[in-house]
Amino acid sequence: MLNIKYIFCILTFCCIATGCRFHLKQPPVLAPPLQQLYIKTPDPYGQLTRYLRDYLKMSHVTLVSTEQEAKTVLEILHEDVGQQLLSVSGTQQTRQYTLTYSVIFQVTNPQGLILSPSQTVTKNATLTVQSNQILASGNQTSLLYESMRKAVASDIINRLAGKEITTVVNKAAISTPITQ
Repeated sequence: MLNIKYIFCILTFCCIATGCRFHLKQPPVLAPPLQQLYIKTPDPYGQLTRYLRDYLKMSHVTLVSTEQEAKTVLEILHEDVGQQLLSVSGTQQTRQYTLTYSVIFQVTNPQGLILSPSQTVTKNATLTVQSNQILASGNQTSLLYESMRKAVASDIINRLAGKEITTVVNKAAISTPITQ
């Protein structure tokens, strides 16, 4: 009897979830010219580049090893981290910082012609540090920056899939056929 109730609850949940059009999040679909992409970055083995590669592979993008093989190039122009002291408690025991991570990127064709002007993606996080936890705050800072890198990489992919870049890249592909 308990199994029947359990199965009924599971079936009811599934019906409700599908009835409200619930679907697991799918990776964004990129325009055809972005399906064969080269990532040009000053730090090709950095965390941001790894996250970008992972997200692009989930979107079924072919990453090529040279600009000449690509239909389009994702160029990371600048990557910046920073922190700013927000507040200090009256007893000087607690400090609060704002951590900032920003990336400037653009999309070009293999010949270097800019298809989409540079865009900036910025993420912020707040870090509270107690005076007796100074050593642990370094690890927490690293984790926050890693989390912000993941979020920025995801935002870049979403912008690549967005209407603005898709339109520009498709127009460029039609007006100037790219030879391989």
